[in-house]
Amino acid sequence: MKIITLVVALGAGCVPLPRAEAEIHLIPQGYVGWVTIAFGAANGEAPAYEGNAREYRIPSSGMLITQAKTNVGSSPAWRFFFEDPERTRTPIVDFWATTVHESEANGADATVGIAYMRRGRQQAGRCDVEYDQYFVGTKAQLLSAVGRQPELHETLSQFLAANYRC
Repeated sequence: MKIITLVVALGAGCVPLPRAEAEIHLIPQGYVGWVTIAFGAANGEAPAYEGNAREYRIPSSGMLITQAKTNVGSSPAWRFFFEDPERTRTPIVDFWATTVHESEANGADATVGIAYMRRGRQQAGRCDVEYDQYFVGTKAQLLSAVGRQPELHETLSQFLAANYRC
């Protein structure tokens, strides 16, 4: 019996997750900072789609609360855009998947990109909130923001406590 359990457990670890839905992130033109998308809120924005892609319209606060469930699966096709008030989109194509280190080159790089994409979970009152989070800006702006992680956590906690409903 132990061998069967071990084989089933090992086999389950080898089964690939289904591919997650594609996502389009619409960020206010000129926004710099952390973006948070909190999922599963009764009072959140209704799920939106553009074609077969989930559409997340990020407010100027950088914090979106949505009724949509977490996008479960592997390798979602992400597309990020700045969007102006007339809904004209400018693609954000740079994505920094690894740690950005302090250097003269990174400090001088004016390229705007997406960094530190992560999924988290946090309590907000009696709610268990799952969220996605990432940074939008230049490498110098990112390096400045990374030092303020405790402030980010506290701001997120306060925002969810005041605005998220299970």
